[in-house]
Amino acid sequence: MLKFSPLSVPLAYAVLGLLAARVSCWARALRPGDPRFLLVPFGVYLCLCALNGDSDNIVFSAIKDGLVPTLVVAVSATRLSMIGLPTACGVPRPAALRLADRDCL
Repeated sequence: MLKFSPLSVPLAYAVLGLLAARVSCWARALRPGDPRFLLVPFGVYLCLCALNGDSDNIVFSAIKDGLVPTLVVAVSATRLSMIGLPTACGVPRPAALRLADRDCL
């Protein structure tokens, strides 16, 4: 924060807090057995890098440490959307269940 005024420090920590809250909310929304849960430690790692790193270091770390694992999880995991599809008995799912994954930021 040497190049900015002391008033920008709370703003920077607010952005970091929003990033950490987003990662936490995303991790809590994952169901057991979801392969995307393998990416949670990487999200926490990026939050910690954002705390004391420069933007070029964060981007380098994200590409160096996270590109291959993210691609492997994205290619190997398929996500099926159940919105609008009938259930086993032919009745569509209620709207409350359809929007259950959208309750976080």
